[in-house]
Amino acid sequence: MPKGSVPQAGLDYVRKLRDMEVLRNHLRASAKQFEIAKIDEAAARFGRAVGGQAIPPDKKSFPNRVLIVVCSTIAGLVLAMFWVLFPKLFALRAKIRSTVSS
Repeated sequence: MPKGSVPQAGLDYVRKLRDMEVLRNHLRASAKQFEIAKIDEAAARFGRAVGGQAIPPDKKSFPNRVLIVVCSTIAGLVLAMFWVLFPKLFALRAKIRSTVSS
């Protein structure tokens, strides 16, 4: 390389270095935009939507708590009576059959 072309080679090197830096910055910006687009697409696919704040109902729904407690208590008492009385009834019935058949 002749001495006169050394400044020209340095100038070409600096220009290419500058072009490379510009392209690198462009690539970084494009990569950020691509990531944001991927996140937006995923959010749109799954329907992530915020509906706002909840509004309390005008009146309470049916059935109320007292009705549930009363019905559960009555059902529990009826089941407990059957649980206690049926084994005694079956035992008494078996005892009567055994005495009748003997």
